Amino acid sequence: MHIMKSKIYRIIVAVAVMAVMLLQVAWMAHTFMLYSTGGSDDVADSFVAFFYDNWLLIVASVFTDVAIVVGLIEHIRFAEKRKKLDDIRRDFSSTMIHHMKSPLSSIIMGVNALKSGKLDEKPEIRKRYFVLVENEAEHLLELTNRLLSISKLESQNLILSMGDVELRPMIEDVLEKYRARVKKSMIVNYKLNAHHIWGDREFVKEVFVNLVDNAVKYSRDEIEIVVESSTEHNFTRVTVRDNGQGIKREELPFVFDKYARAASPANVPGFGLGLYYVYQVMAAHQGRVTVDSRRGEFTQFNLFFPNRVLE
Repeated sequence: MHIMKSKIYRIIVAVAVMAVMLLQVAWMAHTFMLYSTGGSDDVADSFVAFFYDNWLLIVASVFTDVAIVVGLIEHIRFAEKRKKLDDIRRDFSSTMIHHMKSPLSSIIMGVNALKSGKLDEKPEIRKRYFVLVENEAEHLLELTNRLLSISKLESQNLILSMGDVELRPMIEDVLEKYRARVKKSMIVNYKLNAHHIWGDREFVKEVFVNLVDNAVKYSRDEIEIVVESSTEHNFTRVTVRDNGQGIKREELPFVFDKYARAASPANVPGFGLGLYYVYQVMAAHQGRVTVDSRRGEFTQFNLFFPNRVLE
């Protein structure tokens, strides 16, 4: 319905603009004919006289046409961009509610089971319920903290605690968390020529959490991750490469946009905030992030951390 309305609107606008231009051309042709019949027999002289007497009106008409066309094009672009943003926000809200409902339901179920007393004589099952409630609560807290951090990063109200961060132990902490979760085998290879970066450890760790999370979500039967680092001029370059399904070439320019999500054959959960968070954290560190990918083969994220605070 929205697409049909958009097409009808475009047709109406195009017809209106063409009608205005045709009227202007008809007016100029009619006026020129009057000059030709009432003045000199020489067409060139008639044209010069016509332009000399009406040059201001002609120029104003041309500029008006250009302004109308440019204005309408920008208006259509703005309307389409706003509609797309509204659709993304609506989808995000729906997805957010759905994914928050699931852990909340699990927490309520677990608490009710523990409160009932039926598990008092079943310590192993009781322990599993406690772990379930704790994990789901931590999941909700992580999501809330990430949203809050993104808001602060966007408004530049976040104060980073900069320092020397050792790469491998931090990444191992992240990987340990995922090794306990996933059932697939996970192979990680390190090629570290630079062993430290300059940054806020907590936020940098979250960057790697998001990149590893992407590698796990979009992985195939076996997860392979390669982490490399090197020093380049005033930056430390860290790359995280996976053997997942890859990203389509046309989607690459938008992967760091807010709410953007790559197309996936599987129903992969998420809100489209992970890579946006990575982008914002790297910007806050006065660094940058880029992505290389080949559909069906790999995805590689390149992180560039300044070796010192840039003034």
